[in-house]
Amino acid sequence: MCRIYNYADDNTIAVDGHSYPEVLQQLELSASHMIKWFDITSLKANTEKFQFIIFDKSDHSHHSIELHGKSIENKDTVKLLGVHIDKHLTFDSHITELCLKAGRKLNVLSRLSNILDVNAKMRLNNAFIMSQFQYCVCIWHFCNKTNTRTIEKIQCRALRHIYNDYTSSYQHLRETHTVPLLYVKRIRKIMVEMYKIVNGISPIYLKNMISHRENIYNLRSSDVQLPQWSTSKYGHNTFKYQATKLWRSLTGQDKEPASLKSFKMYINQWNGPMCSCSHCILCVLNQL
Repeated sequence: MCRIYNYADDNTIAVDGHSYPEVLQQLELSASHMIKWFDITSLKANTEKFQFIIFDKSDHSHHSIELHGKSIENKDTVKLLGVHIDKHLTFDSHITELCLKAGRKLNVLSRLSNILDVNAKMRLNNAFIMSQFQYCVCIWHFCNKTNTRTIEKIQCRALRHIYNDYTSSYQHLRETHTVPLLYVKRIRKIMVEMYKIVNGISPIYLKNMISHRENIYNLRSSDVQLPQWSTSKYGHNTFKYQATKLWRSLTGQDKEPASLKSFKMYINQWNGPMCSCSHCILCVLNQL
């Protein structure tokens, strides 16, 4: 059985199985049925844009499927709705692409640094550079520390061009001009999604990822249960675990705003869980 995901005119099929022949057979059959449906409804599938990927951390071989006489090989990385997804779910390729695009735009901003005023440069930066680091963050936010640091260096470079300050530290630039870490901006977005999940206004596929439990002290409220994990990469560093952990770091009063709008107003002032260590990601980024 396959699962179909649709967004506008983009259609994605997902299948799973215990062996490669089983997965490939299901994929070929399901894709053929979809193409036939397109033909019946006078729609046309663009086979030139077909792509598929196999998620298996132990597999390094290549496979192919046949559709209407066309052979399609699996790829190590595919682009889906603007996000580059690799077979090991590291999102290295996606972040590399984001940083390359941002770097090219920053080169333009640097050439304008002595022409435009600060407000104009900040608006350009927010609209055309930093905005791409806020897209689909629930998917790729839980990347490794190296990628996280690389992203922050992009913002550091942008702030230097905006304020023509090439000597101050990143922390001083941010604190002086009240600019949060990009990491903090992303976890704020994740907390908004968690608010929707806890309050039953999120899509069901997100709601089903989080386990709820009744609060023994107040039966009218509920909290989320921290899941068990077996591996760091596919268990600990995931939305299911980390988003739950972040949500639990909020106090009960912080979680109680009567509306999504009021919660967003609160969370936009939140700077992440309080910490005074020297090795967690927030502390490391603050030392850049």
